[in-house]
Amino acid sequence: MTTLTAQPSWAAKYQDNGVGGLIAAGLSPLGGFGRFLTVLMALSIVANNIPNIYSLSLTVQMFGKLFQAVPRLFITIVGTAVYILLAIVGANHFDSWLDTLLVILSYWLSIFCVSFPSYFNSLPLKVS
Repeated sequence: MTTLTAQPSWAAKYQDNGVGGLIAAGLSPLGGFGRFLTVLMALSIVANNIPNIYSLSLTVQMFGKLFQAVPRLFITIVGTAVYILLAIVGANHFDSWLDTLLVILSYWLSIFCVSFPSYFNSLPLKVS
């Protein structure tokens, strides 16, 4: 990362604590407010996962009568346990996993970037 070559102190925090250390280093000039923002950012991760895990429980119940008998609370707990385990395993490989995810998303997005403009080129528009 180019940031690490420009700020050697940030490189040390990145080596010690990963991406979270780099975020905390970027907010450290703000003092106590920077620490508050770091904690707020960490807590917002939990809040952002709540709608996704609830959606998982609804989706699993759509698989059939057998899954409808399972309470949503149980599905939510199992789903949360799965993504916590994945987070623990992936914590050491976050950069490479994020890079892989972004590459997959870019391939997925490329078909829309091609088909969307071609849709508008085929419309019969009158230009006066």
